[in-house]
Amino acid sequence: QTYFEGDSDFRTKILHDNFYHIVKKRDRLNDIIRTLEHHFHKDNDEIEVTTMQNFNLNEQYEKEAASKYGDIHYYQAYKDKQKCKDESEQQNHFEEINKQLNMFFDEMNQLYLNKVSILEASGKTKKLQCILKEQVPNCDNQFLEYIAQIYIEDERFVKFINKQRERGLNLYISDTIKTFIKL
Repeated sequence: QTYFEGDSDFRTKILHDNFYHIVKKRDRLNDIIRTLEHHFHKDNDEIEVTTMQNFNLNEQYEKEAASKYGDIHYYQAYKDKQKCKDESEQQNHFEEINKQLNMFFDEMNQLYLNKVSILEASGKTKKLQCILKEQVPNCDNQFLEYIAQIYIEDERFVKFINKQRERGLNLYISDTIKTFIKL
């Protein structure tokens, strides 16, 4: 039954349901606006987007990944792996992967600071591949190639990798991945 075919009670219910949905979205937007206003007027620190109330950055990444890569077999393998976990397990798994990635990036940062050659450091890519296989079981060289590109092109990954580390680390890691693939 469509809106125009329904009786008055039906139309009122639809309007009521949509009204609360819109109010919820408005409130979320207002929270983000307040956070931005505070940032612009009170401090100059970089905004940590993940802390904006009612804004789930992981959910945003998930939506983007689904629309961009939904039909790719890597994404399908990732989704299949996620299906067998409840929300709490998914969150714990995400935090563990994040911790492992940060440790990997810290290790690569040390190599970068010590001016270890890309060829020599490329062996560490195997460690990254093992971490990524925790999320994408069919992680292979082609997937690593995607990751190498993302580490250069996606500003969020660039900031995540370089945050509190040497600037340009993302490029170094991308180059080590590409070298690893060629070997």
